[in-house]
Amino acid sequence: MKSPFVSCIVFFLVLALIPGALTLSAAESQLVLTGDVLCGMPIGDYAGVSGVSIGGDVGFGITNAFMDRLYLGVAGEYGYIFADNDVTDSMSRLFARALVGFGFPLRDDWIITPRLGLGAQGHFLKAPDGSPVFWDICASVDARIQWAIHPYWSLDVTPRALFFFEDETVGVFLSGSLGVTRRFNIRRANGLGASVSLDDPLFSPNGDGFKDAVSLRFSTTGSPTSWVVSIQDTSGKTVKTYAGTGSVMESIAWDGTSDSGKRCPDGSYTAHLTVINKTGAKANASSLPFVCDTIAPRFDLSVAPAIFSPDGDGVQDKATINLAVLTGNEDISWKISVLDRAASTISTWDGTKPPKPIVWDGKTDEGELVLSAEVYSVVAEVADAAGNVGTKRATLRTDLIILRQGKKLKIVVPSILFAGESSDYRAGDKAQVARNLEVIDMLVEALSKFPEYRITVEGFAAHVTGTDAKSRTLENKTELLPLSQSRADAIRAALVERGIPARNIKAVGRGSADPLVPVDDKVNQWKNRRVEFILEK
Repeated sequence: MKSPFVSCIVFFLVLALIPGALTLSAAESQLVLTGDVLCGMPIGDYAGVSGVSIGGDVGFGITNAFMDRLYLGVAGEYGYIFADNDVTDSMSRLFARALVGFGFPLRDDWIITPRLGLGAQGHFLKAPDGSPVFWDICASVDARIQWAIHPYWSLDVTPRALFFFEDETVGVFLSGSLGVTRRFNIRRANGLGASVSLDDPLFSPNGDGFKDAVSLRFSTTGSPTSWVVSIQDTSGKTVKTYAGTGSVMESIAWDGTSDSGKRCPDGSYTAHLTVINKTGAKANASSLPFVCDTIAPRFDLSVAPAIFSPDGDGVQDKATINLAVLTGNEDISWKISVLDRAASTISTWDGTKPPKPIVWDGKTDEGELVLSAEVYSVVAEVADAAGNVGTKRATLRTDLIILRQGKKLKIVVPSILFAGESSDYRAGDKAQVARNLEVIDMLVEALSKFPEYRITVEGFAAHVTGTDAKSRTLENKTELLPLSQSRADAIRAALVERGIPARNIKAVGRGSADPLVPVDDKVNQWKNRRVEFILEK
């Protein structure tokens, strides 16, 4: 017997015997079935053969039989080498080997299992003088990289190096395979077993009522007398422990807090269940990784131009709203709203994929046009799959909107506000006074472009008392008409002071524009406190 073969046998016996002392720490055993399609290339001195090999690999094994994540198995491999040289133009090869490996969890649903293999290879050379058969002792080193797409199914990629010993020559065959693995839980002889499953691998313990906890579900076989559930982070540190006697509870909702009551940091976690029966036998099971995520999506919100005028003149008639999501390929949902001065939503858009730029024509969802010289808020909300919501705001202003109504031109300006029951636009909140003066200057600039037009300033006022038609009629006659007249006069005087010819402009008080608006309807009450400009030749 060749010395390399003896060395490999001793090595595998040592690996197989060491875990025997760790039997009690093993998780639930699983039967593992694998199938692969492989492609490889012999290198070096492969009995004078070189070419490309394709074939398949089938194997089965058992994990967690003696200790967690230990893999023991056997595999068979068949390949056909397409070669073209002086020795042969083709060759079949058959390789059987015993395997031992150990799994290392990577991130989320990934695990890598380095494995060593020992076996024998037969290769069949097709040569002019016949088809000789050669048998060689072989060893292999590979690393099975698995992506768990289901609790019992995974997709695998395995790079592999095969070493064979023929007389004094060591050949090397490099290959890689792509395949699938199916796992089956194996009930222990004593009937004690356990499993852990998840309702959702993503949770967000931020107190918003959506996915605030991860639901862990447990099942056992046999008759456990005590149990322990430990939740561990990626480093293997236990952050939360649950324990009890008798049968394990059906489920636990973990809210992301540690044993000390502090919230655990965002990241990936795994739940581990250990059940013990009256004889002291143990069974272990682990969940798939689940993720704690409380960070809101990152995104940018922009609006252009900052001031637009949707009056149909072809100049800045539309505003472009751009939402740029920076979170990556994460599943998101989004909503963009335009709010008026009273914080009421006038237009909305939503979706589940990052949107293309939204081009807005200035019309509300009800088809109404935005108001002149107004300031609107654009609010964007982006939510991820865990329910975390990020919010950003931008400001969008309208210029004076001049609408043509037959031979007349009309400008509606609700943004000049007066103090309560006053016609003094310079009194009250400093910010609003500054806004009033800014709008008046905008009006002067716009009206100066129509020197041939006669201008009528119409003032309006809103009801503040009364609920029936009679009292409202009285209020309109005795209070609102005089108040709206004085407000129109004040704006007329302001325009004349700034150069609009007095002969071209008159003021009219209209009282309440809509007497049916309830007193507590803040949105429409605000719209009733407005000034309109009618231009006609």
